[in-house]
Amino acid sequence: MVAHDKLLDEALGALRRAGPEPDRAVLGRVKDLGPAVIPPLIAMATDQTLHDADQDSPDVWAPLHAIQILGEIGAAEAVEPLIPLLSREDDDYLAEILPECFGRIGKPALAPLRAFLQDRSQGVWARGTAAHALKEIAERHPDLRSEAIAALVSRLDPAESQTADDETLNGLVISDLLDIKAAEALPAIRQAFDDDRVDRRIVRPDDVRRDLGQAIGPREPRTRSEKGLRLWLKCTACGYAREHHIEKMYYDLGTMDRRAKGEQTPYSEVVMPQRITCPKCGAVDQYELTSEALISLTANLLTRAIEVEKRRSAVSDDTGPVIYRRFTLADGREMHPYEARDMYRRQVEADPGRADLRLGYAKTLKFLGYRDEAVQQYQAALRLNPTDLEAYVDLGLLAREAGDRTEARRLFGRVLELAPASRLSRRERQDYVDFAQEQLAELNAGRPGMSRPVQQASRHAVAAAPARQAAMRAGKVGRNDPCPCGSGKKYKKCCGA
Repeated sequence: MVAHDKLLDEALGALRRAGPEPDRAVLGRVKDLGPAVIPPLIAMATDQTLHDADQDSPDVWAPLHAIQILGEIGAAEAVEPLIPLLSREDDDYLAEILPECFGRIGKPALAPLRAFLQDRSQGVWARGTAAHALKEIAERHPDLRSEAIAALVSRLDPAESQTADDETLNGLVISDLLDIKAAEALPAIRQAFDDDRVDRRIVRPDDVRRDLGQAIGPREPRTRSEKGLRLWLKCTACGYAREHHIEKMYYDLGTMDRRAKGEQTPYSEVVMPQRITCPKCGAVDQYELTSEALISLTANLLTRAIEVEKRRSAVSDDTGPVIYRRFTLADGREMHPYEARDMYRRQVEADPGRADLRLGYAKTLKFLGYRDEAVQQYQAALRLNPTDLEAYVDLGLLAREAGDRTEARRLFGRVLELAPASRLSRRERQDYVDFAQEQLAELNAGRPGMSRPVQQASRHAVAAAPARQAAMRAGKVGRNDPCPCGSGKKYKKCCGA
């Protein structure tokens, strides 16, 4: 007995000294000691001091080796003490070794894993590890496959989807079911997708089609030729993340500079001039960038840097779906577009009878994508100043964008009627007349309306990059000037088209 205890102590001591890549013979010596080694291995596997040991110490690896051996010898009595280790979500090694261990042990682990998977007090990634362990059981024990799959499918019950984390867990579970080709789970998987209860960052309908050979919903559209970006945004109202098509976005360099200096800024440097509506709760413009969105934007920046290196010259800030720009008002003040919106709102509330404030507010709202609100302010500006050619032009563009060609014709026609009596300079009047005539000619010729004008420059608009600020302040974009939206096209062939 004494000799056996000595061998046990020596074998366990060698296991603690084995480090990250133990010799297989060391593991074999421990296993050869038989059932007597299970209690000390469980103690080693659950020793929090060892788990939290210095990362350069061989001790930190000892619990993982103990778990591996417990799995290899199928130690059923290890299941209950090992289950709590699933909660250590910050340990990637445990997340890998525990499912293998439970998978080898098999049936004794089924019920505890299912209970853990359904335990809402546990973290989503811990429960995801439990799901992965059930997948391992299904793979290693054909006679237990149906039970393991049933445990996974139970997690997809609609009643279990209550939070954003539940969607993430559903994605992890479905991913595991696809790995083991669980065709019998297809009805539950289809229902989860149909109900929009799956985090599609983890698994998509096309993955189901590929792995199970069955269609789940309509085929997802190809996005390579799609203009703009697809970004995952998290709704701050309900907490759910969804993918959104962003046609164009801006990085406000002024805000970036202020943040680099440690200043507090009321708004993000990211400006998306379109309404972002959460499909889950309907909240508008209540979102934050997810880590996936930040990665996508970083990739865009790196791609641009590579292009700069290839050309050995600067690439225009107006190329691509992401535009880097300093925003200024027509008077030269640098201001974030949302700050400009808030400023104009306050000024209009304080002095509602000033047409110039209404126009400035309208143009800022138009740039930011608040179409209906912009129309209201343009109309208010025209009630105060019925001869403002700029307001008619912008309203005409908005009407054309909305597909109301009759209203667009009327508004551009008003420009032609009012221009001769306008107090603007002759050149400015002629620019408005030329532009309105071009619009009317294209409308009468049946040319399709614009997909989405992004920014119509004017004396009150949130202005473009420094190289164009002079033109922006001058009044409007000349008929042959580059479009301020950043497309690289002539204005009259882009937002003015």
